[in-house]
Amino acid sequence: MDAFRKAADNFAAYGHALLLLVRRETNKGLAYYNNQTNWRRWRMWVIGSYALAAAATALAALPARNFIHAHILLYEIAEPHSLQVFVRNDAQAAWHNIKITLDGRYQYELPKLDATEHLQLTLDRFARTDGNGLSTRPPLNMRPQRLKVSCDEGAYEETRPQVQQMN
Repeated sequence: MDAFRKAADNFAAYGHALLLLVRRETNKGLAYYNNQTNWRRWRMWVIGSYALAAAATALAALPARNFIHAHILLYEIAEPHSLQVFVRNDAQAAWHNIKITLDGRYQYELPKLDATEHLQLTLDRFARTDGNGLSTRPPLNMRPQRLKVSCDEGAYEETRPQVQQMN
């Protein structure tokens, strides 16, 4: 128990030293800022704001993380002209209570999809149900711009999914 107490005391001492260092460096930075002319202060604000906006834009442009390891494709079949949605589970575990959504409106539900299994669905398998219980199918010439796979294990949404031609 003494070793634990000694480690805790060392941790507390290092934490206090780090806090003092941060406080000292912050005070130095504020003193430097206060000694600058108004023109330099405005310049610092402009450059800092630009850097913050650039960093936020770069973060927003990053692609979404695919934590559930979903592989999503659209297959366009020439004869007869139709579009199929291909979803594959590339995860090591099964997905449960799956909802595949087209453009945030039309859904297809499935209780389970095992690891490395896939679905290939035509658009007429998707439906949208209104408040009265009436279901509507998507138009067969629809070109989905967003496909979302959500399940108990997580969710993944792909905007403008890749379309592959099949003969």
